[in-house]
Amino acid sequence: RRRVGLSVTIGGENPDTRLSDFTLVTSSYEVGDLKGVIGVMGPTRMPYDKIIGLVEHTSRLVEGLLE
Repeated sequence: RRRVGLSVTIGGENPDTRLSDFTLVTSSYEVGDLKGVIGVMGPTRMPYDKIIGLVEHTSRLVEGLLE
């Protein structure tokens, strides 16, 4: 089991211009040969601390289920 990483992309940081009004918070995971990403897309103004915690926690739960 290995924590791969958290990513927060806000508005214009996203390479897809259609997503310039949104934020994407993702957490990737890897268990053996299985790799995945859990994420939330929302407005640029949102409670980042809560969303980041939720995404990280959900990613860890998924890792645990896949082990």
